[in-house]
Amino acid sequence: MTSFRSGIRINNLGDYNNITVDNCVFHDINDAAIKIQNREGGRMENFVFSNLIMKEVICAVFLSFNDYTDGPTEPAPVRTMKNVTFNNIRVESKTMQKDNLKSLILISGLPGQYIENVTFSNFSITAQGGGTFSDGEIRTVPELRYIRYGLGAQQVVPAHGVYARHVKGLYMNNMVMNTITPDSRPAVVCNDVIDMEFSDSKAAVTPDAECMIRLQNVQQAWIRNCQPFGGNATFLQVEGEESKEILLSGNDLRRFENPFKVFNGATKAVVRTENNIN
Repeated sequence: MTSFRSGIRINNLGDYNNITVDNCVFHDINDAAIKIQNREGGRMENFVFSNLIMKEVICAVFLSFNDYTDGPTEPAPVRTMKNVTFNNIRVESKTMQKDNLKSLILISGLPGQYIENVTFSNFSITAQGGGTFSDGEIRTVPELRYIRYGLGAQQVVPAHGVYARHVKGLYMNNMVMNTITPDSRPAVVCNDVIDMEFSDSKAAVTPDAECMIRLQNVQQAWIRNCQPFGGNATFLQVEGEESKEILLSGNDLRRFENPFKVFNGATKAVVRTENNIN
């Protein structure tokens, strides 16, 4: 399927539950191939997307809470988005303008309103690249409150592979995240995520990027059996006073000078390392 907008868009004015999408090809999508937006107070639960090929897309997956409403002045309270699974998916992105650089996976809850239990497995991403060090330095991406929101309204985000915030339960296994041209943003940036796993995966990192993975106020994270395309001074950067219970185990760190660094209120005590290859 092809579309000037999204390939599949679910934008609720009610409840959506128990949905499966299987064996599809998306191409020439000028937005997110799969876009799920929860607004107007509905429940969205139990979605499975599997065996998909995406070519020439701006973004592969975009999940968001957004309390904009077309009706009453006061929007209905956001309720739930949870139990969303993506498995066996291959993605090739479009060439994008410099001011339109997105992550190929973009997940955005709201402060205090978490998207829950999102799983990615056997997921291969080839991004166009082109992000700069200053793009990767971005710490504040505007929250999606009280605005009519589409992917095109989003500014540059600070990761080329996965950008996730306000999520409880984010599980990423057997991910391959590469770029055609160098991209000096981290591969993965998570902000306000509770219970995160990143395992058996490989991601592109350039020597001038801040790090390969950045966690901001993330709790209960386990990063294991991962390795880079390329190398950098720092594998993991941890930031924020709310960071805690982060475990690095079994990762190939031979192309990094430091297994991790801490900034902005995080302490070395929140990170534990076990059986990494140095």
